[in-house]
Amino acid sequence: MKKLFNLLCITLAMITAFCIASAAVTLYAPDGRTIDKPESEVDLYTSLGWYEYPVTKMYSLDGRTIICATANVEANKKVGWFTEPMAVMYSLDGRTLICKKANVEANKKVGWYTEPMAVMYSLDGRTLVCKKTNVEANKKVGWYTEPMTIMYSLDGRTLICKKANVEANKKVGWYTEPMTIMYSLDGRTLVCPKANVEANKKVGWYTEPPIIDIDYLYGYGDTLDRYMEIILAYDEYFEEEVWEWGVMEHAHASGYMAQFEIGYIIKDFSGDGIPELLIGSSGSNEIYAAFTLVNGKPECTLAGWSRSRYHLNSDGTIYHEGSSGAAYNCYGLYEFAYNGTIKCKSFIFTEPDEDSYTWETNYYYNTTGNWDVYESKQISSDYFWSVQKNMPQSGGAIDYILFTRYLDHYYLDFYEVEFWYADDIINAFPTCYRFVAQDDYAEEILFVANEVVTDFTIYRISNERITGYAETTFDTTPIYKLGTLTPGKPLLAKIPFMDTPIIGISYIDANGQIHYWALGESGMCRAMERIPFTK
Repeated sequence: MKKLFNLLCITLAMITAFCIASAAVTLYAPDGRTIDKPESEVDLYTSLGWYEYPVTKMYSLDGRTIICATANVEANKKVGWFTEPMAVMYSLDGRTLICKKANVEANKKVGWYTEPMAVMYSLDGRTLVCKKTNVEANKKVGWYTEPMTIMYSLDGRTLICKKANVEANKKVGWYTEPMTIMYSLDGRTLVCPKANVEANKKVGWYTEPPIIDIDYLYGYGDTLDRYMEIILAYDEYFEEEVWEWGVMEHAHASGYMAQFEIGYIIKDFSGDGIPELLIGSSGSNEIYAAFTLVNGKPECTLAGWSRSRYHLNSDGTIYHEGSSGAAYNCYGLYEFAYNGTIKCKSFIFTEPDEDSYTWETNYYYNTTGNWDVYESKQISSDYFWSVQKNMPQSGGAIDYILFTRYLDHYYLDFYEVEFWYADDIINAFPTCYRFVAQDDYAEEILFVANEVVTDFTIYRISNERITGYAETTFDTTPIYKLGTLTPGKPLLAKIPFMDTPIIGISYIDANGQIHYWALGESGMCRAMERIPFTK
């Protein structure tokens, strides 16, 4: 019995030893695998990357990895770790996207990048997507970090500005393409793209202000002739135009003396390069009529008479006062517009209230110059008189040229070349040739060609001899010669000019005929005269 008990104990010990020797330990890999190994082999396997507890491999965005207890995964996620490889991707508008590395290629196809990128812009409209680290280098070779454009000034300057500022820059004189100013013969200007310059040249525009060969005196010649006719026929009545009324009234009142009292001036009052013609009373600032040239033809812009008077103020404005009866009065202020027309600055007038029994006076204001209550604002009497009081009403006498100085040219037949006292008409010509003779008694004379003449010569003449019937001969000494004298560009000569002819001219006309004229002045009114002579 004792032996049986001992045998049983030995058997149980062996069984226990076997069970102990065969007990297994579960080991864990970071990729989720598990193995069971005897406890005696645990150390070996842990040195080979196995763990005695569940673990997970986690990834950072900068490429690092960690092996952590699975129980700690959620905590690690909160501080920027991920359970699979991830990548940061970037959009061009500044957004970022954290995505699985497995999705990177797919995201690239829809506009995402694996590093920060920037869009850069060229002035010719191209765009460049580049790494942000390359932005500064690209700036040095003409790229910009936002849309830019070149703007152009009329004086040739350029401005590189943000496209967002284009409209604001346009308002202060910049353009989105090269522009130029072109000029017309009648004083207008055109701002156009440089690409259109050649096309505009073909229809009469110029790239610089043209030297205009326009004979402004003869542009107004018919108008001056008409006024001369009215002045000389002072005791006659005409079926006159409104622009003739002021001169006609004056001529009827003054009779023969009207030619010594009424004058004209040709001068650029508007500043557009085309002189205006004013007619008025000499020694005053009163204007009977004003004209400008439109397509080379005179056009009346203002007409005054005894009950509608205009006066040129010293500041260049025109004061107007008129009446058509005790209850109908007006006052206006005008100025010369750039194209030679007259622009109204303010106009006030009175009219009786015809709807009331008392016919009380009403007062009106407008800036159209029209005597029309429906185009005007009704104002108080006090305001009416304050406006009238503040209108400029003073100016020096206008330098009118008396019509008696125009008589010779009114009566003369047509000559190829005419001559005038320069102060009479010098303002009618934008350019002229010039000559000065050395003489103590020199006078400025303007020689104006009505047609092209050649071999124009000025002589000092002496020793007048009558050699035949109405035939005069002089000794001549040439003092100036001009190859060609053309209409629109006269010769301004400072030469001796007295009662006895001491100056002569010669020229060849279009038919090849040569003409000789001795020139002088006669009478207290300094009337011009010429006599033919032979050399």
